[in-house]
Amino acid sequence: MQLIILNERNLLSLHVELDGISTLNEPYKTLVPTSLYHCHGSNHLVIPTRDYCFAPSLSDTCCAVDFIHDDT
Repeated sequence: MQLIILNERNLLSLHVELDGISTLNEPYKTLVPTSLYHCHGSNHLVIPTRDYCFAPSLSDTCCAVDFIHDDT
């Protein structure tokens, strides 16, 4: 399993194969559409998180953990 943390601008120039990408950005801040991830063979989980002052909910966090384990 490989965990890479980067922003979406860097992802466009990344030349490694990723099984899945989790995005915590709000929809208006998301630069790369889910369809583009799917075109490159990667799954995409979107958990919109308001600003940096609020953490994802427990259910969203559990969903992200399941997503990571399912993609490995």
